[in-house]
Amino acid sequence: MLVTGVILSASFANTTHAKPAFVVKPPAAWVRTSDVEIERRSAANAATGSTTLVLDDNEIRISKASVERYYHYALRIENTAGLDDVSQLKFYFEPSYQQLAIHFIRIQRGGEIIQALKPAEIKTIQQEEELNQQLYNGTFASIVFMNDLRVGDVVDYAYTVSGDNPVLGGRFADRIYLADSRPAQTLRVRVLWPAGRTLNLRNINTEIKPVIQNAGEETEYLWERNDVPAVQREDSTPGWAEPFPAVDLSEFAQWSDVITWALPLYKIPPPSNELAVKVAKWKSELSTDEGRALAAVRFVQDEVRYLGIELGRYSHQPNPPAKVFARRFGDCKDKSMLLATILNALGIEAAPALVNSRSGKSLDSKQPSPFAFNHVIVNAKLGGKTYWLDPTISYQRGSLDQYYDPPYARGLILREGSVGLEQIPPPSPNAGGTTVQELYTVKDYQAPVSFVVTSVYKGSDADGMRYRLSSQSLEELAKDNLNYYANRNPSIRLDGGHTVVDDPNANAITVTERYVIEHMWNESQQYFLADQVYSNLDKPDVAKRLLPLAIEHPNSLRQTIEIELPAEIDLQTDSGVIADEALELTYNQNYVGKKITLDYSLRSLDDHISAAATNKHLDTIERMRNAVWFVVPRGHAGIIVNDVSGYSVGKAITFLLIPLVAVLLVLGYKRHERGKRVIKRPRDVKPLPGASPESAFSVKTPGEIDAYLAKFKCVCGNSPYHPEAPPLQERFVYDGQRFVGVRMKCSGCGQFRDFYFSTPTAEPGLVPG
Repeated sequence: MLVTGVILSASFANTTHAKPAFVVKPPAAWVRTSDVEIERRSAANAATGSTTLVLDDNEIRISKASVERYYHYALRIENTAGLDDVSQLKFYFEPSYQQLAIHFIRIQRGGEIIQALKPAEIKTIQQEEELNQQLYNGTFASIVFMNDLRVGDVVDYAYTVSGDNPVLGGRFADRIYLADSRPAQTLRVRVLWPAGRTLNLRNINTEIKPVIQNAGEETEYLWERNDVPAVQREDSTPGWAEPFPAVDLSEFAQWSDVITWALPLYKIPPPSNELAVKVAKWKSELSTDEGRALAAVRFVQDEVRYLGIELGRYSHQPNPPAKVFARRFGDCKDKSMLLATILNALGIEAAPALVNSRSGKSLDSKQPSPFAFNHVIVNAKLGGKTYWLDPTISYQRGSLDQYYDPPYARGLILREGSVGLEQIPPPSPNAGGTTVQELYTVKDYQAPVSFVVTSVYKGSDADGMRYRLSSQSLEELAKDNLNYYANRNPSIRLDGGHTVVDDPNANAITVTERYVIEHMWNESQQYFLADQVYSNLDKPDVAKRLLPLAIEHPNSLRQTIEIELPAEIDLQTDSGVIADEALELTYNQNYVGKKITLDYSLRSLDDHISAAATNKHLDTIERMRNAVWFVVPRGHAGIIVNDVSGYSVGKAITFLLIPLVAVLLVLGYKRHERGKRVIKRPRDVKPLPGASPESAFSVKTPGEIDAYLAKFKCVCGNSPYHPEAPPLQERFVYDGQRFVGVRMKCSGCGQFRDFYFSTPTAEPGLVPG
């Protein structure tokens, strides 16, 4: 008997829709079902966590009419924590072109099999994954809440999702994974392919070949592995360094095939009447092509807000430029199409270009596929020069020559005559930079101290600061900065408001902050730390690495600390250069008369460190950290030696790190639009573990999230987690990786705390946006 379910709203309470959300029926005849070997164990898959993946079976059947994906999983609960891991099962599908069929859910307890599939209790909700990235993709989830689970149980379930995105036009592309972030007792991937069609395979991080055999009108590809060890992610890994063994499957043999597929979707139309009026105005008011191009770029960047409605084929197909212009919003595809349309109407040759904002460097070695890309920008030609323009970056200023080429490495230009990937020049070392000058004026050791901070942001750093100032008032900025410094000097107060000078032609922003520190010299000596430089000297959580270590590049930062003292004192200063192949720190400590000048310049040289060179790099980072602090005694006596080669700086760093941690409490995590360079912001430091997607906790199952939250204690000592009313878990995708975000409010002190958890693997196809 076939049983259907209905769709409920996200609150589980609104009116039901008539369309069934799922059906309950046996697996299709083409599926080759697998037995679950409950008792078999080996050293490779011995119980090392809360659950063991006994079976991971993924089968795909491609036909002329549809694509069917069958999933069969079995997880053994190893301990009490594992009860939470599988307490909730979720089945995701996109109802505009996919159908969900649940085959069975059962619990194997010793020799007993307990049927746990109760269709009437399954809730189906519209659970958007990317709303925090301003993307709406229509994803639904059918949720099963498991009852009466016990340690030692094996939860065994299977389902099929049928249907493929119509935007592919009946062609197929996917990626299969041959390992997971937890060990698997048995892992199997089976693909049934129509005999008359060509399937291209390309291995990634593996030499495993499939067993291939003919099965009538189909060809069967079978990958089967036993006792598969876990593949662990390493933090701070470049996007192009992929840890998981995988195989790309694609009907697209060459990149030119992808261009042929995409050209009809990205055909540049003539401007609508309303848009033509706008173009005519630019032509009449602006005398140069560059001036007109800049006006168009800034209009799309700043006046067309970033929001994507990516239902069905619109996951990869842009909306018509006339529609985007009229409603003033769109995702990267929409904004790029609009900009390309405007530029062409202005007589400037332009075309959309597909890029991958994370793994552009690795595209050369990937099997061509529409899913190789996650972002769209614009390639424009003007005055004999080529420009790569990202319309999702707001508040860029300066001339076109000052616009930095985004660090996407490769682009597939959707223009007639294009045949393959083109290289995007790396950003210039001078694409952005920040200079921070701090001046302490000490007239008397008992008197208040004047403290002035002048920060100059240039290039891409100015773009980032301009974006921040667009969403935060000067009063809010001043409050944040005051609280930042108050964690080190509680007696500090503002001496007037902040001032901002924006020079859009030079693309430079100057922010001046003025403070008074009432009681600065409470100790016999005062520590001075180049905190902005220090916060850029990150160390990864995983030091013994198998994968490269990512370095922010290009990155240029200079911080100068000047201290004017009431009298001369004896000091020993130092200067030098500390560098390796990725970072260089130049420091100069100088003392003349009554004035101390501490000058530190940090710049990146490359975007990564090889795994083999990580230990040496961490030693370099430690030496750099030791070099960016200085101790000044109070009064006339005392000689302070600042030895960067081996002096213990524990006390100094412990004292000075207080504001570096506190900044996380006053500056919330925020990423400018999806699929673009992370803009460096003032006083940003490495987030606390779990406090952002970059530092997210890695979890294998949803139950681990609740287990972690239940253990968390607020700084006031209370537990914000209440099992009877658990906090909402928001699923989203960030840089192609799936995450869960949770916000908890402590009932004791009222403070909020955000947590981020990364799930085992990314989806095989990244959605451009």
